[in-house]
Amino acid sequence: MSSGFGMCAAWGPERTFFYNEAYIPFLAERHPQALGRPIDQVWVDVWSDIEPLVDRAMAGETVHLENLRLVMTRNGCEEDTYWTFSYSPLRDGDRIIGFLDVAVETTELVAAQERDRVNAERVQLALGAGAIIGTWFWDLPLDSFTVDAAFAHSFGLDPALGQTGIPLEQVIATVHPDDRDDLLAAIGDVIARSGAYAHQCRVRRNDGRYYWIEANGRVHHDPDGTPAAFPAY
Repeated sequence: MSSGFGMCAAWGPERTFFYNEAYIPFLAERHPQALGRPIDQVWVDVWSDIEPLVDRAMAGETVHLENLRLVMTRNGCEEDTYWTFSYSPLRDGDRIIGFLDVAVETTELVAAQERDRVNAERVQLALGAGAIIGTWFWDLPLDSFTVDAAFAHSFGLDPALGQTGIPLEQVIATVHPDDRDDLLAAIGDVIARSGAYAHQCRVRRNDGRYYWIEANGRVHHDPDGTPAAFPAY
């Protein structure tokens, strides 16, 4: 679950809880009963985690945390959720009467970062085991490939070239002549539509022999639809 920024506040001796419309998705089934109740009764399941933070805000400190994990009961079951938020004291003259919470749920962001981390580890393991040909990053507007040493070896290229950026034509110069047209067609197709790419072809390595390889990757477009990047392995 992910939403935009929401705001809530608690004030008075009972720390009465109020919130804006953007905060409602955070509450799920707690809304609308949460409105006007003491905050510790609203967030019973996570109160032990957030009470020390509330106390700090009520003592006059502004508290900011990023991606705080809270195990929250929501939609009938416990969920791992993550939050970035700031608690700011609310004052009446010199007296602190409550605090303001500006929050955003980052559960989906944290999950995506974890998936990226796991995928990166898998790629490194596969590279170490020789299961994939190597990795490249193709800056499409600049037609500039950056490749690692494993990819350079697979394509019979000088590894030093791949560190400075080389064009597509130079990358595929070692592809078997009978496979070039199909390869260029496959590349053109994925650039036009974006998304996943997988293609097999024969490539001549430094020993002069041709080897079958399969390249896998994904084309990313800018928000305006312009092809931007083509990372692959």
